[in-house]
Amino acid sequence: MEITSINTEILSKMFLAGAKNLDAKKEWINELNVFPVPDGDTGTNMSMTIMSAAREVSNLTNPSMKELSKAISSGSLRGARGNSGVILSQLFRGFTKEIKGKETAPAGEQTLVTYQTAENSEYGEIVLSINRCSKVVKGGRNFSFGALVVVGDKNGKVGYGYGKANEVSDAIRKGGKGLEAAKKNMISVPRRGLTVPHSVTAKYSGSSVLIRPASEGTGMIAGGTMRAVLSLAGVVDVLTKSLGSSNPSNVVKATFKAIKMMQSKEQVLEKLGKI
Repeated sequence: MEITSINTEILSKMFLAGAKNLDAKKEWINELNVFPVPDGDTGTNMSMTIMSAAREVSNLTNPSMKELSKAISSGSLRGARGNSGVILSQLFRGFTKEIKGKETAPAGEQTLVTYQTAENSEYGEIVLSINRCSKVVKGGRNFSFGALVVVGDKNGKVGYGYGKANEVSDAIRKGGKGLEAAKKNMISVPRRGLTVPHSVTAKYSGSSVLIRPASEGTGMIAGGTMRAVLSLAGVVDVLTKSLGSSNPSNVVKATFKAIKMMQSKEQVLEKLGKI
């Protein structure tokens, strides 16, 4: 019998089966990631991320689609490990964002449409880090979460924001498009075709970054944090280097400082009085 829609019971079973399969194949995935440098924990990080969500899904009894979506999204975000885990959690977040208000989830080609709808929103966003914070109070400890989010339109506009809340999903919403600070931090990125106009270096706290233009077809040679910022800005071909502290907040701020130092050809000519 052809399945045309997926209810919460089927989706829960699918998710738990997928989590179990990923956990069983994590060592095989670890051996796959050898470029540009060997990284032997990709599968482990993805497994820890999805198993965190699987535990929350397993604790639900006859959940609504909204409750199931929250368990998958919050569980994977809370348990995200490494770049691969954060990326995986964002895939789940984008999917559950589209289905949480429905009684059933789409099946077949409609599932692809759901993913594309989430992907093709006005602004893309990437969660760079999620930190758990604790505050000692008279009755014990209060825990909260902080999320560093980069937002961009992939067409020359990019910004970042930091949100803090008692729930991971709320922290991300506060750190992403819904946060006024993120919108205020939106800046224009000078580009020359699909690359940056010239080389630039910048430093913030213990982090230093170098951004250089690259020829067409080079692709993006960049680490996770700088890659997120530049890709959401619409840069395709670029060479980068990050030195010193790898703290995501410092690297983001150093990258934005470097971007602000860039000037387009028109801006240079205008300063020279030739326009």
